[in-house]
This record gives sequence, structure tokens and C-alpha cells, in this order.
Amino acid sequence: MAIDRSSEFPSGVCTARSNWQVVGGVWKPVDPTSMLSGACIYAVHFKNGDRNIIVQPQDASDSNFLALKADFPEAFASAEIVDGLSQDDMSALWSSYPEDVLFDLATPVFSLPLVPREQTAEGVDITPGPDPTPLPPELQELIFRTSK
Repeated sequence: MAIDRSSEFPSGVCTARSNWQVVGGVWKPVDPTSMLSGACIYAVHFKNGDRNIIVQPQDASDSNFLALKADFPEAFASAEIVDGLSQDDMSALWSSYPEDVLFDLATPVFSLPLVPREQTAEGVDITPGPDPTPLPPELQELIFRTSK
């Protein structure tokens, strides 16, 4: 049985969503980095088993990303800074939160709920449980086809 994490992500405080797509072989947010400022931001910090990663925007020197880094120095120091979510991370994200990851099957795009800025400290745990929700074939094809 899959773990019900609906009470953990999203928190319900933030109502808007961020858009993600394949860029350079990895899944990353494509919204303006202005969505890294304010009380609700797109998720950047993820934990997948032993992986502790922060997804940086295309311009890692962006002032909003640097402000986030300054606000959460411990999270940034302990995480690997990556260009985007890998195929395995995307599969884990969907498996852990299938109700929150909304794919547009016509295009290689998905959306995620925004998260409270403070969630950057802890990160979104996408580690699949002992009985993960299987990835539907159409999503598997989308994730893996577009990530190559």
C-alpha cells in the first residue's frame, strides 16, 4: 500500500502551481524566478532516499535564487545543487504524490503546487514508500522519452 502523504505536500497554504518541463535532459521549473520570492514559491528542495538535492533555475546567479540561498544556508550547504530532477526523481515524485503532479500528456510539461517558502529548509520528501504507486505507461513514456 502506498504511503498517504497528502497531509505533507502540499501544505494547503499555497494555491498557485509551477510549471516544469524537460530542459537539457532534466525536469526543471520554467516559471520566472520571481516565483522564488514571497511566501509561496515553486519547490526547489527534494529528498529521494539518500539524495538531497536543490534544483537551481537556469540562471543560478538570479537574485531571487541567491536570496533563497541566503535565507536557508543549512539546506543549501547540505544539498547537491542540480540542474533539474532526473528521470528517477520524476518517477519518485509522481509515485509519492500522484494527485499533486499534473501532467499535460500533449506536451512534456507538468505542474506542481507551490510550497511555503519555509519548506525549503526541510525539502519535499519524494522517496517512494515500500509499495509505490506504479507509473502509468503513458507517463513513463513521457518522462523517459523526453528526458533523453
